[in-house]
Amino acid sequence: MTAMRKSMARAAEYRRLAIAAGALAEASLLANVREKHEQAAAKWTALAILGERPIQPRPAQAGKPSFPRVDGDAPCIA
Repeated sequence: MTAMRKSMARAAEYRRLAIAAGALAEASLLANVREKHEQAAAKWTALAILGERPIQPRPAQAGKPSFPRVDGDAPCIA
C-alpha cells in the first residue's frame, strides 16, 4: 500500500471516529461529558484534515552536502 493510500485510510478512520464522538456528544445528558465528546470530535476531524492533505515532497538540496576533509595520515584526537 502506498503512503498516499495509507494516509487516506487513516483519514477515513479519523472521520469515522469524529462522527462517533459527535453522536456521543449529542446523546450526552451531562454538559461536561458532552463537551469532552465535542472536543474529541474536533480533534479527530483535525487529524482527518491533516491526513487528507497531499503529501508535499521535501525541497531538494541545492548541492551536495559538504563534509570536512579528513587527512588519513593525521593522528586521531579523542
